[in-house]
Amino acid sequence: MAPNRVNETRKRQQRGVDTQIALLEAAGRVFSRMEYDKAKLKDISDDAGISLGSLYFHFGNKDDVAAAV
Repeated sequence: MAPNRVNETRKRQQRGVDTQIALLEAAGRVFSRMEYDKAKLKDISDDAGISLGSLYFHFGNKDDVAAAV
């Protein structure tokens, strides 16, 4: 693989890790503010400033997010 492609792949991977961390931190804040059953994935994505679609890319559902937190 060419050096530029390796660097670009690493940047994408790091961006994905950064997104997951931001979502998990936001989930922790949301779950601490409201009951789990009332918390919505939209609340988490809004708190993180990340699209709901991106959240679904990284986590399949609220249970997956909670397990990762």
